[in-house]
Amino acid sequence: MTTGDKFRDQIAALLGTRYDDVRTEIQLRAKKADVCFETRFGAQRIKVAVECKKWERSLTRDDAKDILADYDPARQDKQIDAIWIVCNRTPAPGAREYVGAYSHAQLMTALELERSIIDFTPMLNLLVKEFENDPLSKYFISPKYYSGADQRAVLHDHISAWLENDNARPIAIWGGYGMGKTSYARYLAARLARTCLDEYGSRIPILLNLGDFTTAPSIETLIFSQLTNYYGIREFSVGAFKLLNKQPRFVLILDGVDEMKFAMAQNEFAYFSAELRNSAKENPKLLILGVPTSWSPRTMPRGC
Repeated sequence: MTTGDKFRDQIAALLGTRYDDVRTEIQLRAKKADVCFETRFGAQRIKVAVECKKWERSLTRDDAKDILADYDPARQDKQIDAIWIVCNRTPAPGAREYVGAYSHAQLMTALELERSIIDFTPMLNLLVKEFENDPLSKYFISPKYYSGADQRAVLHDHISAWLENDNARPIAIWGGYGMGKTSYARYLAARLARTCLDEYGSRIPILLNLGDFTTAPSIETLIFSQLTNYYGIREFSVGAFKLLNKQPRFVLILDGVDEMKFAMAQNEFAYFSAELRNSAKENPKLLILGVPTSWSPRTMPRGC
């Protein structure tokens, strides 16, 4: 499969988390569409063709003009109603203005498409606000840990390096009660959220307090429930989480694993542990915080 095909399939999968009848490689009049799908505007069903462009350069005004011309016969024949152009890079000057002049056409980057389908901004703003409004934020100092014999290192420096390493394994932070684990989890989530608000392509932090849960749903169901009910993320789904977690777009920060363990039956906690191990295989950017007796090495996600 070529790089372009992979990009097309990624866009199709993203569209499939929200829209109906998403298909790839659809032959239209004089043109094969990369992706076709249907959406609704009131009672009207709108058929959309998507042209996916993963190039080493920015898409220009002339490129956009040629793409719209290629699809025009299909639009005139009512095979499609709208044309979306999705590219991997920010378009060159003039390209957006040209496409924007046509009511039936849109031009966007893949990241802009993702944000139009699932916008995590409410969660990111809340993570920042909850930490910054806490008096603790004015006095917070990153905890230290023993990195070797009698050597202490700043925890956040280690976590920052871990985040930059695409091959790094999940991390577990164990410490006694009152050692600052929850404070650090909130600090880290707020820092990552602020970065993501400034540059939306950055990894999206998801902070969960596991002590709030006393049953053992799948990790996807738990995150779906928290993001929709607490953080107010709209148009989110379990399928969307699985897709974006695999890319990977998220940093999962799971605090209070010891509280969850004590509140659950042993078999339920074992099930949840297995769910986390499976999630970590898809995306190792998983940070778990709890007291040292929360998990045994056998039940922890691999690599912790």
